[in-house]
Amino acid sequence: MKESIEKLVGQRCIISTIRQDYVGEIAEVSADSLTLKKKNYDLFINLNYIVSVRPLTTNKKGKKKLFYTTS
Repeated sequence: MKESIEKLVGQRCIISTIRQDYVGEIAEVSADSLTLKKKNYDLFINLNYIVSVRPLTTNKKGKKKLFYTTS
């Protein structure tokens, strides 16, 4: 998992954990945690709790696409 996430450093991603989803830019990946940059703060997420990581997609004009999830 760590090697896959390291490829996405510097990109805005949707990170799904056991409890909820987070959206932000991946700043750093260490041995057991991930640093996610939000607007006003940094968030640290344990790699053991991450279920999936998806890059945030954009359309041809560079705008963010809407995404819908079902829980």
